[in-house]
Amino acid sequence: GGSQEPQEWSGATIDQDYKMAISASMPALLRKERGKLNLTQLKLLENRLAQKDTERKVANKLRQFANEWNNLEDQLRRQRELVSNYYDLLEAEREKFGIGESDLLLVNLRLQQWVDSRQKEVALEAKLYKARCYTFWSAGFSPFYPQLRISDPVLELESD
Repeated sequence: GGSQEPQEWSGATIDQDYKMAISASMPALLRKERGKLNLTQLKLLENRLAQKDTERKVANKLRQFANEWNNLEDQLRRQRELVSNYYDLLEAEREKFGIGESDLLLVNLRLQQWVDSRQKEVALEAKLYKARCYTFWSAGFSPFYPQLRISDPVLELESD
């Protein structure tokens, strides 16, 4: 049972008809797991982007309500000046009527103008309080107790 002598390589063949082959393979499970990992990373990215989008929508809603609140405060200030001016006109017309330089029709006209302007003032006050409530709610605070946080905001975002 002797020893064999080492074979010599001659080009691409081996003496005595030996065959040589190399095989490479990658387990299918590893490719699947990498695919799952990539899918999970994409889902995480999608969730982060959705969260940022929701945060942006909430911030825009808050800005919208705050701007509406500021605009209504300006309108209400002007309307109060208008009510005061109409009241002054009414009082002046009453004085003129008292000394005989005006008639009841003009007094009634001034009174009607003052009443109409006062009604607009009250309507603006209601809108202002509503805007104030919406602003606090969208910021997550109670409109009646601003120091208290609201855990579940009632405002729903409009889908854009």
